[in-house]
Amino acid sequence: ARLQGRPAQDYQLVLNLLGRVRQELDPGYWPALIAEADLLIEKDNTKEGVDALMAALALNAHCVEAWARLGRLSIRGYAFDRAGAVVKKLREINPTNPLADLIEARSLLQQRDVAGARALIEAGLSRYPEHRELLALNAAAISLTFDMQATREAMLRFEAVSPGNPLAAYTIGTYLSTARQYDEAEAMLRQAGELAPNWP
Repeated sequence: ARLQGRPAQDYQLVLNLLGRVRQELDPGYWPALIAEADLLIEKDNTKEGVDALMAALALNAHCVEAWARLGRLSIRGYAFDRAGAVVKKLREINPTNPLADLIEARSLLQQRDVAGARALIEAGLSRYPEHRELLALNAAAISLTFDMQATREAMLRFEAVSPGNPLAAYTIGTYLSTARQYDEAEAMLRQAGELAPNWP
């Protein structure tokens, strides 16, 4: 849909197929619930998305993908204590899981602790130097220091790993917007839109 601008009915078709997996073909296949949650959340149906994530965790209590998505939703809702509990759970499952670093860094950025977030991101990148989401978040964290040269360098580092991907520009734009740097945020979000014109 993002690449070709497919109609909304295609999303419904995918949801129906995933529902069939869950109800008929393999009720214990938790990855189908993660995919269903992603689609529901992307379509702003957060409640049903969370229900799907909780159903996945009922089948696999150590499903880091489900925990990480719940952490992101907690940050979006400014529920930082809940996000912290998710980080703790992720580290219990795997102490070096980059998802824990990502959730904690996002939470710190949302709370304007740029230095704390950057320390976590740099530690994560030392273990996973080509992790796209860490690289995008690194560029966003640097942008919040308002050092545009360093931000460009961080974007180039991301683009070296994932050329043409809008994630870095989108992430920078999102965090600049939360910091009320609206002109700069708009420029980054427009750049992301040019790279992915069908990504709402």
